[in-house]
Amino acid sequence: MPEDPSAFETKVDDPRMALSIGPLSSKRDGLPLRCVGKWAYDKIFHLYQYFGIFTNDMKSKWSGLNYVEICSGPGRCVFKETAEEVDGTALAILQHNAFDMVGAALFMDNDQNTVDILRKRIDLLELGGKARAEVSDYTDTSGLRALLRSLPAGCLNLVLVDPTDCGIPLAAIRVIRDTLRRADLIITVADKMDAGRNLARAITGPGFAAARDKYSAFLDDNSFFEHPDHLSWRQPDTEQSRRAS
Repeated sequence: MPEDPSAFETKVDDPRMALSIGPLSSKRDGLPLRCVGKWAYDKIFHLYQYFGIFTNDMKSKWSGLNYVEICSGPGRCVFKETAEEVDGTALAILQHNAFDMVGAALFMDNDQNTVDILRKRIDLLELGGKARAEVSDYTDTSGLRALLRSLPAGCLNLVLVDPTDCGIPLAAIRVIRDTLRRADLIITVADKMDAGRNLARAITGPGFAAARDKYSAFLDDNSFFEHPDHLSWRQPDTEQSRRAS
């Protein structure tokens, strides 16, 4: 991902296709794309810049550097607003000039098809020797721990946790912290994409038990939904309930 944004953008033929990830393939490598909002560019760009700062500053202070990305996606994206195709976070890092300073890179996603696509992109870059993509169930702390332990030990780890919702439980973050021990964590909290839209209904709606379970795991705390201030949202005539709806 070059510093000039225009240098890595590719226009797809039909902007309407950007609303559907299934049939849309990259003009660069022919592999499927993930549809995202244009706001994602800022995240990718700042991660790219920070990665360069991190690697150049830390390369001589540790025995080695690892990069870990959770919720990696397929590696390439398309903006739904403009149909511009860009590198996602994974490919931006893999093609960074400073990636040579990384000893190992581990990308995880909970979707097998997404992981298969990213693996093909890693192979196209001929980086299979030190970068790999794996399927991970983020609620399976034992499986997550095993994947993290496969990384070279004694290194400093840069970890990006980049979910599109509040589906990464706090227990998974603790596993990352306790297993890697030496880690710089960057965590996306998708509050407006998920909680901002659904949290109030999870409090007030009797049919949102699964959503309440997800948010409780995200917070690692069941008390949020039992707090008196939040329980009052369930009463139909309260001001809080009217705001929630």
